[in-house]
Amino acid sequence: MQPSIRLSQTISDNGGLDDINPKVEATTQVTPAVRISTRGQRIQGALDYAIDGVVYARETGDSGLQQRLRMSGRGELLEDRLYIDADAQMSRQAKSAFGQLPPVSGLSSANTVQTATYSLSPFLVGRIGSLADYRLRAVHSATIAPDASQYDATSQSVEFGVSSGVLFGRLGWAFDATHTVTAYEEGRRTRADGLVATLSYLVVPDLVVRVNGGTEWNDYRTVERTRYDRYGVGFEWRPTERTLISAQADDRYFGTGYNVVFQHRTPHTVWTLRAGRDVSEINGRGTGPNITVFDLLYAQFASIEPDPLLREQLVLNFLATNGISRDTLVSPNVLFGAATLQESQSLSFALVGRRTTITVTVSVARVSRLDTIATGIADDFADTSAVRQRGFNVNLSHRLTPQSSATLTLDGRHNEGDLAAQSTRQRTILLAWVTQLGVRSSLSLAGRHVSFDSQTDPYVENAVIATFSYRFN
Repeated sequence: MQPSIRLSQTISDNGGLDDINPKVEATTQVTPAVRISTRGQRIQGALDYAIDGVVYARETGDSGLQQRLRMSGRGELLEDRLYIDADAQMSRQAKSAFGQLPPVSGLSSANTVQTATYSLSPFLVGRIGSLADYRLRAVHSATIAPDASQYDATSQSVEFGVSSGVLFGRLGWAFDATHTVTAYEEGRRTRADGLVATLSYLVVPDLVVRVNGGTEWNDYRTVERTRYDRYGVGFEWRPTERTLISAQADDRYFGTGYNVVFQHRTPHTVWTLRAGRDVSEINGRGTGPNITVFDLLYAQFASIEPDPLLREQLVLNFLATNGISRDTLVSPNVLFGAATLQESQSLSFALVGRRTTITVTVSVARVSRLDTIATGIADDFADTSAVRQRGFNVNLSHRLTPQSSATLTLDGRHNEGDLAAQSTRQRTILLAWVTQLGVRSSLSLAGRHVSFDSQTDPYVENAVIATFSYRFN
């Protein structure tokens, strides 16, 4: 267990983010936090929880508390047979891709809402001699937004799969069946079922090719459940221990679905290319999950520390030493009120040197509503057929002395819809200096410039921020 506290003071020349009548605002933020991790024989996982207490000197009505949570873990209920996975997140997320966004993720604004998601998933695994392996999993997940119920939803699913055992050698086979029921608070109840059979062949020890075919039923685009055939091909190639190339393409009811991943690590860099087109239900509604600088470096540090929990602590210590916030978003998410079809491409790069760390991410996404029967939902698709997003994030950190470092962050986002008013651009520049005052404490000074272009709520903001952080052990 590692408790900590952070005190931050911000002086902004436009605290209300008002382009017509900007006012100087002083904001005080106190953030007690705790991190708990365990790697026991039966339970493994980590939990990060923080409460942001924000006080505005002038607009006191905006003062309040915000909660942040990241938790994931696995418990072994029956040795080598029965397990349970648990995941939960709590943060502020944007309601509209076209609305005004605050300069710092987590601050309260009219376009953000406190959102919680969680998932509980018990699963059973077993083996039928050398003939086959089987797995049975149940999943219950939910999204809860207390102040915006149109995003509330629950989902229950059952998944059963059986795959070939060692008896079949290079030739592999698998059979998967799924059943999912999702209920949206202001949408409707939908059901999706699928049966897929897969044949694979191990061409060489590091290359697997596969073909699949099956049937799926759903009522996303029709009142009654409709049957669709599906088939696809794919491969996975690992030419080295640090390189992965995989691709899968399927002909499905919404057209061509695909998933492409390229990842390559060197002793100091990691390159990742991802591209995909697929259905998104309640745990990923929007342009995809929030991706942070922590996520990029977590992949990079795999070559240094293979153990997940030890690697996570290693990354956290590295970020603190170099003055990089673990919550710095490189790919933010937007909430929607029904199932969506998402197509996205992203390229990420991370360089970890002796004194310099660089992370770069460029992304493009297009999201449209998959459920064409649902109407009257107060999300972005009430006024547009698709949300198109482009963005980049560059983070450069350089160690000046053994105790201090400087960080430069450049961030840009461009969102578009069908209407001329649905076009926004936000550009952020953040320059920070951080120094270690002791083994457990640090001080940082930063300057921020934000420019938000919009036909309805544009603003320009400049701010200086001082932050003191302390770890209790």
